[in-house]
Amino acid sequence: MFLKIINWSDGALVFVSILAILITVVLAIIVFYRFRRDYRNYRDEMTLLIDGALSKNEIVFSITSHISKIPKDMSFSLMLLSFDKFDEVISIFGEREAQKILERFVSNIDRALPQKVQIGRYSKDEFLISIRSDYSRAEIMRLAERIKEAGSLPIKVAGGAETNQHVSIGIAYYPYHGRNFKQLFNSLNLALYIAKREGGDSIVLYSDEMGVQEGENVRFYDEIREAIDNKQFMLYYQPIIDVENNSVYGAEALLRWQHPEYGVLSPNKFIHIIEQSGDINWVGNWGIECLIKEFLQLKKMFPSKHFQLSMNLSPKQLANENLIMNFQNLIKKYRVLAKNITLEIIEFAIFEKHDIVRNNLTKLKELGFQIAVDGFAMDHTILEKIGSLPLDIIKLDRDFLQEDEDSSFLKTRYAEMLIEFAEKNEKLIICEGIENVEMMKKAGEYKINLLQGFYFSKPIAEEEFHR
Repeated sequence: MFLKIINWSDGALVFVSILAILITVVLAIIVFYRFRRDYRNYRDEMTLLIDGALSKNEIVFSITSHISKIPKDMSFSLMLLSFDKFDEVISIFGEREAQKILERFVSNIDRALPQKVQIGRYSKDEFLISIRSDYSRAEIMRLAERIKEAGSLPIKVAGGAETNQHVSIGIAYYPYHGRNFKQLFNSLNLALYIAKREGGDSIVLYSDEMGVQEGENVRFYDEIREAIDNKQFMLYYQPIIDVENNSVYGAEALLRWQHPEYGVLSPNKFIHIIEQSGDINWVGNWGIECLIKEFLQLKKMFPSKHFQLSMNLSPKQLANENLIMNFQNLIKKYRVLAKNITLEIIEFAIFEKHDIVRNNLTKLKELGFQIAVDGFAMDHTILEKIGSLPLDIIKLDRDFLQEDEDSSFLKTRYAEMLIEFAEKNEKLIICEGIENVEMMKKAGEYKINLLQGFYFSKPIAEEEFHR
């Protein structure tokens, strides 16, 4: 009877066998991906290990355990410390040397810490400090100052030179700023964000008002940090057309963020946060490196000796003391002529206010970079100001080309003055923001041949630009 049933169910047995094989394969895939996830977590944890500091898991477990054991009326303090501009250190010195610098940095801080104070590496450039003793707020602030001073001590690098680093610190108290680790860390993270937004090298104590005012910004800041680590930033290119020769003169590189939830974001959605946190320096270095790589590919498509790629420099980048060294290293690394790269000043007024900006621009010009000026106001001193800049290109925006009754004569006069100045001093003029035929014709009346704008092309991704 049993044998008959088996013979009768051969089709069912085949189905069950196939199903069993499929289940086995699915289970094997699940096990593989879990193993890979656990291995990645372990690898990431090992990568963050550094002499003198607990691992992320160890410091988080220690703090969580302490919270579960202490009386509810007892307080303690936490600090979240950031090695300012660590991405820039990696760009300049490389991963291996940057790790050595970080180890010396931690060693300096460790010597400044009292006994029974723990330090653990929480992320690539952030450290958690747990202070178990019931210090007064004044004592905590003094300790934070001592830590900041220790983190700013000169560190010797390869070749015997010294580098000075800076530290930003966020401070929070248990139980006032959180009753569990997650709440406390959110408070710390917000305080640190504000410390970095103020230019870094500063200490900020969390307050409840911050949570109300800055919560959305710090969430976006965390996403930006993830975007940097996950390479979500990209460059789009908008062609600059030589209408006289009907050819591509060059292109301007424009920053975009491939946000996992919101899609491609333009800079006006996030640039202010990058500026405030200081991450603009890393983004700027990354951007100029991408630009140089792109130029090396595009010059094969556009063999003209005049072909240019341009990129904006923000005020914070221009005031960065490492700007020249970073850019110099990149043109040496890729063996590219700096004269094929144009750097645009987007806030003209900053040049007048800061000596370091003036010096950096002069040195960039000496390296061979082309300098363009954009974003200047129309006033009677404009030619004098532009004449004092080491520039090669003047960019006129669409305001000079748009007609309106109140300022038409004034705009025309300023445009004529700038064009006359450019011709006399052998400077190029580019009209940007060309959106229609009328604006193109207006530029033609001024005898301006280099034009840029949506009339010719919107900013496009690298792959599309290659087509």
